[in-house]
Amino acid sequence: HNIIDGIIVTKVGEEAIHLRKFSKHNTIQNTTISHTGLKTPDYGEVIYIGTAYSNWPKITNGEIDKCDSNLVINNKLGPFI
Repeated sequence: HNIIDGIIVTKVGEEAIHLRKFSKHNTIQNTTISHTGLKTPDYGEVIYIGTAYSNWPKITNGEIDKCDSNLVINNKLGPFI
């Protein structure tokens, strides 16, 4: 039940915002996010919700990472905002 509202995230090595480990009922809104993946381009997600299957053993003790009922609304995303 968190709200991330009106922040600017730019020039980060990997993903900008990552909700994981059973994150539920969160809202990401009115953010501006650009220039992600500068260190590792394959991991440059702007907003990442959940945990990759390969990481379940260490992040969620092997359980499915159910990150349900999250909202992502009214955001400006991309490299040249």
